[in-house]
Amino acid sequence: MASPNPLNGWIPPEPGSIKVNMDGALPDASEVGSIACLCCDHNGTLLNGYAQNVQASSPLQTETLALLSTLQFLLRQDFGNTHLILESDCLELVETVNHRKRPSQVCQSSLEHAATLLRECPNFLLQHCRREANLAADWIAKAQG
Repeated sequence: MASPNPLNGWIPPEPGSIKVNMDGALPDASEVGSIACLCCDHNGTLLNGYAQNVQASSPLQTETLALLSTLQFLLRQDFGNTHLILESDCLELVETVNHRKRPSQVCQSSLEHAATLLRECPNFLLQHCRREANLAADWIAKAQG
């Protein structure tokens, strides 16, 4: 396995896999958040990504929209058969989608849709990462907003 990047804790995926870091940001007292995702190979080379604004009422809803939009983006880019490791620093999101926690009422529909997309793509793995390992996606999401 590749070594962590000492600058931010990001761990590259195995050769042949792509790591997708995603994040959402919602400023205090705002209903407009922003989301971002970055797709990198085992060398840390940026392969693709996006950022956009979203309507959201909570930080969890913003993170959920980041996951749902990222999945839709990846499928449009024809990554459906590629081994992808999706990482989010939102533990509640990861535990909910991976069925270890009950979904929030506000996000239930989006979470169920994301879980369905993940089941349809057996090569996609959603896992939690420390915030330090998600700094680039976090920075882009905040800059987008």
